[in-house]
Amino acid sequence: MPFVLLFVSIFLAVVGQLLLKKGMWTVGIVYFHFSHLWSTFLKVFSNWYVIFGFVFFVLSALLWLAVLSRLDISKAYPMVAAGYILVLLASRWGIIVTREPVSPIRWIGALVICFGVYLISRTDFAQLIKDLSTLIFWRKHG
Repeated sequence: MPFVLLFVSIFLAVVGQLLLKKGMWTVGIVYFHFSHLWSTFLKVFSNWYVIFGFVFFVLSALLWLAVLSRLDISKAYPMVAAGYILVLLASRWGIIVTREPVSPIRWIGALVICFGVYLISRTDFAQLIKDLSTLIFWRKHG
């Protein structure tokens, strides 16, 4: 089940990132000038999107610890790149955040990332299928 934990961790991190972006979009541009540091801190951390963005990041980090206890980091960490693709898709189609234009070169970059993730994960693809089938068909036995 380590790959399921990995993908849930990535998904939570993506949602956290999108919530942080939405929160900062509503807060506006932040300047870290010393005279406005406290008011900026209050403005940012009283925003519910920012708060929930951090909650999702913490949940993602907790699952990430479980992933690291089960998988080699050389296999697990490159999979985090899948989060870049999910953020790109979500920002393009306006999921949580407003629609952002995505240039063709960025789409090509996303395809290169996908190919890299595929190459790294292909040795464990059979384990991924096994994990997913266990999750889908798991039944509580009493």
